[in-house]
Order: sequence, then structure tokens, then C-alpha cells
Amino acid sequence: MKLNRVLVVIDPDREDQPALNKTLALVNASSSWADVEITLLSCEHTQYLVDGYYFNQPELDSLRQEYLLERAALVDSIAEPIINAGFNVKTSVVWGFPGYEVIATQAESLDVDLVVHSVGKHGPLARAFMSHSDWQLVKNLTRPLLLVKETNWRDNMPVIAAVDPKHARHKPVGLDHRILAATVDIAELLDVKPYVLHACRPVPMSGSYPERIRVEHQVALDNLMDDFKSTSMVQLLVEESPEYAFELKEREFGAGLVVMGAISRSVLSDTIIGSTTEKIIDYLKSDVLVIKA
Repeated sequence: MKLNRVLVVIDPDREDQPALNKTLALVNASSSWADVEITLLSCEHTQYLVDGYYFNQPELDSLRQEYLLERAALVDSIAEPIINAGFNVKTSVVWGFPGYEVIATQAESLDVDLVVHSVGKHGPLARAFMSHSDWQLVKNLTRPLLLVKETNWRDNMPVIAAVDPKHARHKPVGLDHRILAATVDIAELLDVKPYVLHACRPVPMSGSYPERIRVEHQVALDNLMDDFKSTSMVQLLVEESPEYAFELKEREFGAGLVVMGAISRSVLSDTIIGSTTEKIIDYLKSDVLVIKA
């Protein structure tokens, strides 16, 4: 997974910047870290400066420009110590709404290899209808997206690839291979152990049928891993739903990084049955790297 250009979405008002901190950890681990172009993006929008209820249009334009200059100064103050440390950092303050559309547009315009964004906490209604900005980012971005939590990275944290080799016909060719390749690259970069997890739901039957199904899943996983035999990746076949399988492994290994794919689906499908990606983003403490199909 190349890292030539990285877009980091920040909130200048936050004292901590988990997205920026983890970006620097990734970039700093690269031998060519000084050449990686990091852009700090602040998406700005306030209703007070949108309508003309209190101000006429020239006043609104002037106040909005003054506001953006103040926000740009805040972003520059965040970037300054990083630039002084030798990193290649640029800043961008963009007016627009909704934020996920601004981010998607900037990611395409800058031709970035990775977008990094801090994950917010979502209420039950936002989760049910997948209306929160993090999920909208997953749906609208075409670039790899790293969604980070507030959990700190550890020296021995796991990097786990989420694959589903038994349903290859339901997703674009090569998606699982791209997930595996990204997992290996990041694990090598951070010098941690890579895992690959395939979750298969247990069959509620007795007799030989459940074992036959398990063997079929194991064979499919083994076949997928043929191109990665030279890596140190550890295989995990877990007979649980995907979200619960990752929760179990997070309890066992501690929080780390999950690498998984996201496929464009219909709005109706998203609303009714949800998404494994969305559930993992919301319920795990681990960060999630989303590779788009």
C-alpha cells in the first residue's frame, strides 16, 4: 500500500488529534517519510454565516472570509511543529456542507492514497439509518479510508484482515487480495503481526453437515492464502457472525487495526439489514481501514 499523499481530516478545536497522530506514526515508519505529502484538511460550515437573516450578502461574504482566515490560522498552528520536525505538511481550509462531500472532493482533487478521519460516537437512530458522517464517508469515498478511534496504538497490536472467500461472486474480483496486501504492508511498516480472519456463521444442525461446511470454509481460506504463503500472516477461522468474531479477537489480542472492504449497496439494503463494515466501525475499539471495491 503506497503512501505518497495522505489527507488527514482534523478538527482545529480539538486538543487531541488522533487522526493526525496515527498518520504521523504510519508515515514516520516509512523509509521515505520526509517525501510523503500530508495535507491537513478542516471542513468548515456554520449556519450563522450561510443565510442573510442578520447580514446582507457583502457582509456575509466578508465575515465568512474573516472566519476562514481565523480557522486557517488554527490549522497552521497545528501544522507548524510537525513541519519543524521535518514532515512535508500542507494545510487546507474549505467551506462546504456536508463535510463528507467536501472530503471526497478534496481526496479526488489531491489524488491521495489514504484519507484519515477520527470516528465519532453515533446514536441508535443514526446507526439504524446509517446517516452519520463516518458511514457516509465509507459510502462516498473511492480512496482507502482509515477511521481511527481514541485507542492508542501499541507495539504488539494486531493488524487483522477481514476476508470472505466463500462469497467471492458477490464482490469485485481481487478485493480480498487487496485487503490482504494492505494488511501485510501495514504490519511490516509498523513491525507487528498480521492476521487474516474469516468468519463463518455456525450451522444450527447436528451430524456431519456442520463439520463439512467448516472444512469448505477452511479450504476456501487456504486457497485465498496461496499467494501469501511467504508472509507471516496467521489464519483465523471463527465460527461466529463477523462482528462478534472480531469482538472476540479484540478481547483476546487487544485493540488494533482491522482492514476490510466495503462494497456499494442499495440504500434500502443498507437501511434494513445494515452492514458488517458499519457494525465493526461502531462497536469495536480497533481502528478500521476500509478498502473500497
